Amino acid sequence: MFNFTILFQGAEVACAEAEHYEDAREQAIEDASGGSYAEVLRDCEFSATSDRGVIGQVTGPLFI
Repeated sequence: MFNFTILFQGAEVACAEAEHYEDAREQAIEDASGGSYAEVLRDCEFSATSDRGVIGQVTGPLFI
């Protein structure tokens, strides 16, 4: 499973979990787009974790 979390200034804005990274990312962005953080999504960062594979966690700027 993949967990994708969107962060704004260190605070969690949205989080989604799915079998595929792309699905988790898409769902988290969709959730954040419908909320009060929609205007600042370009300034957000992300954290993605996986319970399988070589890379356990990736972080960086949210490019949308």
